[in-house]
Amino acid sequence: MDEKLQEKCLDLVKKYKKLKKESSKIKCRNNLYMLMQNDIVGWIKSVLNKWNRYEDESEIISTSWDTFLFCLESYNPVKYNTPIVYFFFKYTKYWLFMHYAKKEEGIFLPLEEVEETLGIVDEPQNIVFNKLLQLYKLREVLPDEHKIVWDDAFMSLSKSKKYRYSSKNPGMSSDAYTKVKKGFKSLIEFILKE
Repeated sequence: MDEKLQEKCLDLVKKYKKLKKESSKIKCRNNLYMLMQNDIVGWIKSVLNKWNRYEDESEIISTSWDTFLFCLESYNPVKYNTPIVYFFFKYTKYWLFMHYAKKEEGIFLPLEEVEETLGIVDEPQNIVFNKLLQLYKLREVLPDEHKIVWDDAFMSLSKSKKYRYSSKNPGMSSDAYTKVKKGFKSLIEFILKE
């Protein structure tokens, strides 16, 4: 999308956000969609191709409308100073991720892709996911003999006693196990509460 078209789209978004009369909003929204449809369809095809997913053309066009509406309602010209194309592309990717994650077959992506995609929108569930991802990454760098203690510390945060336990033979003395578990538990609580 060239700069001139981007400016025209931004003007239509601003106009749409200011309009009060429903029929005027619908007309403005539809004009904006016609200007952006080819780009949104292209983005959808690109993202789905990257994710090794195939949809027929009619499904992609239908999805482009749903995606467009999500982007339009999310975009705030006063709050966001990023180019409209960049914003709509990122939010298209986010909408697609959430859409396919809800489907029965789901979607399987590398953790870095999930982290990048969920980082686009500040939603409470994304913040929780990022904290869990941070804990997962932290666990991955631990030596194998300490992962058992990490898991015990994590599970000890459960309110239900049936999930709290101490592993037998953790590979260290019980005094060392208790100290390491206490340290891990404090670290986990800190990350979850920040």
